[in-house]
Amino acid sequence: MAANRLVSWYDVRSQAVFFRVQAGLMLAWWGRLRYRRGDLRASFMVKVGLENFTWWTLVNILVGLWYSMAQPPEVRKLALSWDTRDS
Repeated sequence: MAANRLVSWYDVRSQAVFFRVQAGLMLAWWGRLRYRRGDLRASFMVKVGLENFTWWTLVNILVGLWYSMAQPPEVRKLALSWDTRDS
């Protein structure tokens, strides 16, 4: 039961973080388009978008590492193995 809650929590967290990563990238892209059209204020959009993208990507990596370390050793070994004979 606790494992199911952990998986559900990880799914919700990873989707929320992934949305923020996408939003940061979209803001930077939108700012870049506006900058090409001559809007000088758009550089702020690019800066903020890339900062959000960078920080939320780092958070996503850290949460993923935590989640993999929270797994039992057998599950971690299975998930990280390149041996496909058992599948």
